[in-house]
Amino acid sequence: MSNPNIAAEIIPQPDQAQHAAKALQKLGFRVLQIGETVSVQAPAEVWKKTFDVSFAKESKKRLSISPRSTIEYAVPKGTVRVPESLGTLISDVHFVQPPELF
Repeated sequence: MSNPNIAAEIIPQPDQAQHAAKALQKLGFRVLQIGETVSVQAPAEVWKKTFDVSFAKESKKRLSISPRSTIEYAVPKGTVRVPESLGTLISDVHFVQPPELF
C-alpha cells in the first residue's frame, strides 16, 4: 500500500485522553481531536511499528449515480492489539471508513 495517512479513533482508558494523545504524538501520530475518543492519523508504517498491524486496500462506490466513482481505503488485517506500553492509556482502536453518501 502507498503512503497515505490512515485515520482511527482511539478509545482511551478513563481520564487518560490527554496522556494518550501526547504518547501517540511522540510515536509519530497526528492528533486531530481530543474528546471522548482521540482522533488520530498516521502512515501505515507508524501503525505497523506501534500496533503491529498491516493493512489491505478496499474500495466502495462514492455515489450510486456514478458507478465509476469509487474510493479506496485501508482496513486492518486481523485484530489490532494495544501494546503493553500503551495499555494504561489506550483501551481500543477503531479505524475510520469513508462515509456512505446518499
